[in-house]
Formats: sequence, structure tokens, C-alpha cells
Amino acid sequence: MSNSGGGFLVLGVEDSGARVGLGKSLVREFDPARVNGKIEPRAPGARIEVSYSELSYYSRLYGFVVVAPSDALIVFDRQWGFSPGPGEKQKIVIRPGVLYVRGVGETRPTRQGDLARVVQNLVELGSQKFLARIEKLAAVPLSAELVAYDPVTASQGVRLVARGEGQPVTIVDQQTGAVPIHEVLSSEVPFSSTQAEFTSQLRLWKTSDDKHRVRRETLAAWYLKRRELDLSDDMAEFAFRSAGDHRGFIMFWARAMSTDRLDAVLEDELGRANYPMRQELPWVVASFRWSKRRSLLEPHLDRLCGTRTVAERVIRARKFGRFVRSGRYPGRTFRFGGEVHAMESIASEPSKAAELFETMLAAEREGTLRDRGPGHQLDILLHARQS
Repeated sequence: MSNSGGGFLVLGVEDSGARVGLGKSLVREFDPARVNGKIEPRAPGARIEVSYSELSYYSRLYGFVVVAPSDALIVFDRQWGFSPGPGEKQKIVIRPGVLYVRGVGETRPTRQGDLARVVQNLVELGSQKFLARIEKLAAVPLSAELVAYDPVTASQGVRLVARGEGQPVTIVDQQTGAVPIHEVLSSEVPFSSTQAEFTSQLRLWKTSDDKHRVRRETLAAWYLKRRELDLSDDMAEFAFRSAGDHRGFIMFWARAMSTDRLDAVLEDELGRANYPMRQELPWVVASFRWSKRRSLLEPHLDRLCGTRTVAERVIRARKFGRFVRSGRYPGRTFRFGGEVHAMESIASEPSKAAELFETMLAAEREGTLRDRGPGHQLDILLHARQS
């Protein structure tokens, strides 16, 4: 599936379409580290980006496995199989040296057409990433073409044409003072600034992949350096959608959007009601459209699967002040950083709340934040705006 450009599996639905649900939670089995730990011995160096979530629907549990597209092919060098049942002969599903792709209802070895498509996808993905990371564009004539070349062999280059494809070219002359363009290939080489990093990710989203998102750890790092950012509506929307799709802290990015842009994004996301973004939408609506929360949420209640009760509770809430202090995290105290904190006390001291929230975001950036509930309440407390 990774070789085929990514995809997803729905667990708990039979081949006939009957919704039977899962017998137990599979969160542990599909932990990304566990999945890659099973793959590594059979395909050394291979790694897939996988996420897993579960949804309870009409008292039945369903699982969703999402596999992201890979920028490298995965070929196993060891046989892999499983036993269908007690006493049954092992069924071989993976054979060494074979490149597998996912087709309609089947996983199969590649055919000529499959291989051509996979290679083309990898070339296009690489070209798109290359173009998205060019931080500054020169003013050139409309008839100009973009040519990339290796400074070591400066006479050989690639002319980038439609759809990100490349055509080999020979460079016979170079302008005096021309500066070579190169992509930052190593994660150890930093961007020139947080603004440059943000702009690079934004460009990929705007020009190449509207499903592109950044992880919540990245969002946390951007928040901590927010004073260095010159945030546009596009930047705030991209961060907002990333936070919603990766369960990040979303309120600061919602507030950074203009009123008209936030209204448009909320209308779009409520209409889609995609998971997991839909779990954040009632909180965002209440935080920034308090007086319109009923008219905004009620038409979409049937689509807010798994979070309808939250939306109804938000609609019934009476006081905005109480909502921003305890609407999402009702606990009176919480433990963080080896200390017990009283939410009411923190809520009455904005500077203390801001300092504690930044400390939580530092833990989020490092991937060590365990209890995120209090952080979500502080996010509302610090950034909600009654309207």
C-alpha cells in the first residue's frame, strides 16, 4: 500500500459490507513503532508512516489504518506468512525480492504498468518537494525555464517541465554571477528562520498537495516562536487544518485567521465533518462564534459522528466565561511537571496560564506531553474570543 501511494483500511466491516465491529481495541497492535518493528527484520531500512484511530458507532468499535505514501520503494528480503487458524497450514503473503502494490481488492506483485506508475509517482513527488523548498523566486521572463544542476558536474542539468517531470539537458554557458539552487536534503541542516520553514511547508500545501499537513510537534515549535512569524491568513489556515487533523492545539491558529477566513474554513470543515477534525469543531465554534454556535452546529449534528454529544453540550452551555475556564477540561486540578495545578487559580492569572501553556508546548515539541486535556483548556482560555 505504501508503494501504491498510500491508502487506508477500515477494520470491523465484512467483505459483504456488514458492519460487525471489532472484538477488542487494536490500538496497541497498530502502534507505529510496533508496526515498523515488525517490518524492519524483513525489510531492513524500510519504514512506513502509519497511523491508527478507532471510532465507536452505534455501540460498535471500528478501526481505521492510514498508510501514507512513501518516497522510497519497499521490497522485502525475507518470506512472511501467517497461520489462518489452529492446525492450519501457514499462508505465505510476502516473498523475498518481490515488489508488491495494492490494487482494487487485492495486493499483488507489480506488473509493467504498475512499476511505471510507481516510478513516475516517486519522480513527481521528488520534483514537487524540490519546488516547494525553493524559498525565494527570482523575477524572470514568462518564457524562462527552470533548470536544476549539480555544481560538481555543472554542464549536466535537468529542465523541469509540466507536472514536475524532468528532461536531461547539457548546459553550455552560465551567466556571470548565477547562484546554484540546491535543496536542503539533510534534516540536520536548519532553515534560515522559522518563517522560512513555515513558508516552505505552506508552499507544498498550496501548490502541490492540499492534503499536506505538519505534525503537532512542528506546530508546537512554531507556536513557541510565534513572535518571529509574520502570519498570513494562508499560514494560519494551514496550521489550523494541520492541528485539527493531527490532534494538535488549534485555538491560537484559529484566532490568527481573519474573521472572514475563519468563517469560510469552519463552514468547509463542518460540511466535510472528517475525522479527527470534526472532534475539534464544536470547541472552535464555541470559542470564536459563541453567539452563533447553535445556528452553526445544529445543521451538522448528524454528521458529527462521535462528537455529537460534545456539540449538543456546547450548544446548551450558558456562560462563555465558564466555558473558557472549564468547558473542555472539567477537572479542578491536574498534574504536570511534577506539580499539582488548580485550574481555577491558573485561569485567574493570565501570565501564569501563558507560561504554563508554553511549558506544555515545549513538552509537545519533544513528544513527551502525556495528558493533553488541560493543555486544550488552556488553549481555549488564552486564545478564545467571544463574538
